Amino acid sequence: MAFAFPGISKLAVAVSTALALLATTPVQAKDPTVNIKVAGMFGSNFKPIGAHVNDMVANVRAATDDTVKMRFFEPGALVPVMGIFDAVSSGSVDAGFVGIGLYINKEPGLALYNAAPFTPELSQFLAWIYYGGGQQVLDEVLEKHNMKAVFCGLLAPEAGGWFNKEVNSLDDFKGLKMRIGGLGANVLEKIGVSTQALGGGDVFPALERGVIDAAEFSNPGMDESMGFDQAAKYYYFPGWQNPVSPEWLIINKAVYNKLTDKQKKAIDVACGNAVARSIAEGEVLSMQAVERLRAKGVDIRQWNPEVVKQLKDLWVEEANRLASTDPNFKKVWESQQNFRQQHDKLMQLQKLP
Repeated sequence: MAFAFPGISKLAVAVSTALALLATTPVQAKDPTVNIKVAGMFGSNFKPIGAHVNDMVANVRAATDDTVKMRFFEPGALVPVMGIFDAVSSGSVDAGFVGIGLYINKEPGLALYNAAPFTPELSQFLAWIYYGGGQQVLDEVLEKHNMKAVFCGLLAPEAGGWFNKEVNSLDDFKGLKMRIGGLGANVLEKIGVSTQALGGGDVFPALERGVIDAAEFSNPGMDESMGFDQAAKYYYFPGWQNPVSPEWLIINKAVYNKLTDKQKKAIDVACGNAVARSIAEGEVLSMQAVERLRAKGVDIRQWNPEVVKQLKDLWVEEANRLASTDPNFKKVWESQQNFRQQHDKLMQLQKLP
């Protein structure tokens, strides 16, 4: 005898229908796998940036379920440091982790993102980059170079430099031979300084042997590791020549365009974490280094305010000159200055007596 179970029959029909629909509905595709080799300007042991670059790479791979297979290479392993920009632009290297201001011979305006005097202070710089138009202008500048730049780290503020004599006025600069990078060199040359762009490993021997009289390199944490206190007595603050030192992940545009929106967001978030963490650690490392240097007998000084004012006036004069000769420098300079003028009004209201 056959028994009829209407409910079960209806369930069977529903299940059959659902299976049929699944058979004809495409399964959502997994994000494509993209390999990204990153050429490093700094080594993985370089504090504090190195550790945060490694974390960024690991975070990107984890957040994308390893579909973005990012791998960091030590300086020189893929291409010489000075060649990273061209290599990423041409596509012979997927990406680079760099201080983008090193390549001002390619685009002078890049200095304003990494290696220029009297840049906005940290909070103002971050606001300009993320929400004040700074990133958009950088995207426009780099478009012809076939790359995308993502803000991905930041060194602690630089010191003003090591000197073998006191510097209390602009006249005291005259005749000095000094190692200095970026556009700060243009300013000092206006007042009679003979500037040299020595590589990191060449600075201490030159200072120790008297080949140069002064040197700026980086922040106290890095300067201490270079041993400059053994070659010069006076250490000046602040670093007017480079108040903020952002680091950038530059990615070849063809590689970047392979990424899904989700993968791009993973890189943005991982880099944002690297920015925050490197700022925090850099401050602690500089704080600790200053105390150790003071204990060693280094004469730590602050610039005469009048000297800083005069240097700033000379920088504005030089920046306006560069803006008159290079349209991209002008675009970046005007964006940065316009934002700064507006934000300064807020800062004045928030300033405590």
